[in-house]
Amino acid sequence: MTTPTDQARMIVPDQLVGAATVCDLLGIDRSTMSRRIAAGKLTPLARLDGPHGAFVFDLNDVKTEGSK
Repeated sequence: MTTPTDQARMIVPDQLVGAATVCDLLGIDRSTMSRRIAAGKLTPLARLDGPHGAFVFDLNDVKTEGSK
C-alpha cells in the first residue's frame, strides 16, 4: 500500500499554504492541528528546516483531509 507521500506529484506553488491558513480553513487552533498531524489525520507536504520547523501543506490535501 502506498501513502500520498510515496507517489510522484506535481506541486503547484499557488496551492502551498502554511499552518495558520490551514487552521483558519478548518476552524481549528494550532494545538488541534498538531494533534491531527500526530494522529495521521492531517498530513503536511513538508516540514521546513529551522528551530521551529514550520509545516507546509498542499491546499488540495487540506480540503480532502479536512472533510473527513
